[in-house]
Amino acid sequence: MINLIRSIPFILIVFLMLFKNFLVDTTIRPLAATVTLAVAGIPFFCRISRIICKRFDKGVIEAAVAVWTSG
Repeated sequence: MINLIRSIPFILIVFLMLFKNFLVDTTIRPLAATVTLAVAGIPFFCRISRIICKRFDKGVIEAAVAVWTSG
């Protein structure tokens, strides 16, 4: 199930490649590539962010909350 959910952005990238002509009115300019690459980068950024957040020591988070750090 997780692998199915993780493959959704790549399926969306395929559809964006097919329909980016309607989105940006071109298929060969840098703007068309930017749209596809931006969507392609989202799952990688999310995965890296998730890994970093899981590696935080809970003691550090509790200390930040104890001194009223926002965030």
